[in-house]
Amino acid sequence: MKYSFTFLIVCAFQLLSNLLLAQTYPVPATYSNSNEIYNINGQAHGSFFNDPINQESGLNYYGRSLVYQSNLWFGGKDANGEIHGSFQNYAESGYDNLAGPVANVYNENAVFNIWNKSYYITLSEVENHMDNWASPGYTIPQSLLQWPAHGNVSLGEAAQLAPFRDLNNNNQYEPQLGEYPEFPGDFCILTLFNDNRPHGESNCLPVKAEVYQYVYWFDALERPEFYKTIFSKHHLINRSNQSYSDFRVGLFVDGDIGYFFDDYMGCDPALNLGYFYNGNIFDNIDLGWGASVPAFGITQLNGTFSGFMGDIFRVPQPTSMLTCDQYYKGLGRIWPDGSHLKEGGNGYNPAGQDAEFIFNDQNNWVEMNIENVVGERKGILCSDIGTLMPAQEICVDYAFMFEPNQGAFPREEVIDSLKADISRILNNPFVQALTSNCTVTLSSKNKLLTQPDFQIFPNPGNGLFTFRSTKQVKYTIDDTQG
Repeated sequence: MKYSFTFLIVCAFQLLSNLLLAQTYPVPATYSNSNEIYNINGQAHGSFFNDPINQESGLNYYGRSLVYQSNLWFGGKDANGEIHGSFQNYAESGYDNLAGPVANVYNENAVFNIWNKSYYITLSEVENHMDNWASPGYTIPQSLLQWPAHGNVSLGEAAQLAPFRDLNNNNQYEPQLGEYPEFPGDFCILTLFNDNRPHGESNCLPVKAEVYQYVYWFDALERPEFYKTIFSKHHLINRSNQSYSDFRVGLFVDGDIGYFFDDYMGCDPALNLGYFYNGNIFDNIDLGWGASVPAFGITQLNGTFSGFMGDIFRVPQPTSMLTCDQYYKGLGRIWPDGSHLKEGGNGYNPAGQDAEFIFNDQNNWVEMNIENVVGERKGILCSDIGTLMPAQEICVDYAFMFEPNQGAFPREEVIDSLKADISRILNNPFVQALTSNCTVTLSSKNKLLTQPDFQIFPNPGNGLFTFRSTKQVKYTIDDTQG
């Protein structure tokens, strides 16, 4: 647990803030999911891999910590040069995002209490639905019934929200007619959030962005090549009527490899890779991994990282509060005091050359080799987008990979193994097809992607039948006598 005197003071202020804002901005709901390998926590306002209730790491491998928290950050400049951005972090002073789509009306009953949730769904549920939706006695699961396919247009929400397979092309989600959600992975958590509200975390102006965030993974038996990997897709829509120049996206990652205060981090720009590993060769036995210290990496699957920035909350001096300008400049590899990331040391070195990637091991800038002081490590994987136009949609996809160390191998060997596995993920045709654009389709290898041209239901029936076809057909109906 990350408790300290400062943390307790912050919690007191956060509690007061939550009480003051309770009538307008309720606390985001928390989701938690465990499978045979990972435990994943998150919140409905977009934070993921964290446990906000217990203040503990939210991504765990067999109960051992890998990541404390991660957030999607984004921002750009309007025509007047003012910064608009969302930099949801630890919610110490409020929220930049809340659950649900962009709307014109915001209040607890009409919006927040409806949308303050995440949506967990599995491919097996959809497969069963496709097999049995017209069968007598079949009950559609709540995960399909509650899928956020449509918004309330009377409140200013978009009519079409989360994707679904529209079999009859009428723009209406109708699971009772065999339609089903579209999502990646065998297991998926969809979080729908927006930043169209006053920002309590960063004090930035809103972008008026709507984000569909999919955190997903695959069955370890069906796809063993992905058993060490969790994926995320972040589909961002600019719902405003203005363009943003110098638009940037970043993935903020607070890595906790076991015991959180003895870590290092690094990057390999050629692999779009930022990674975390233990600074000590032995990780605290009570909270950590002992002598078998692992590594954990994050790669962007579409596009190329523009940079990997260090901990803007600790350099040049520790702080828990940053301005909007400081958050935004962090995405541009600028420290809070206005100086650029530098090559060497901890990245804050007036004598060094400007750098875009902190602890770039391709330049032999490796923390364990230069014997930096171990500690807590946070990084920002940065992507410079350019201009974001009104109604424009962008997607960024990431893979989070755990590299175990089952033989107490040197850290260098574990990092090399991580890179080899990341390279295989980046070159996997299935992953490339899944992450090449914003189109979301089921990660299925069977009949789900090819529905029949002609359907008759129910079958068997009692004299009343429905005929449905995707193209014009001629047919005759005969009784049992021909």
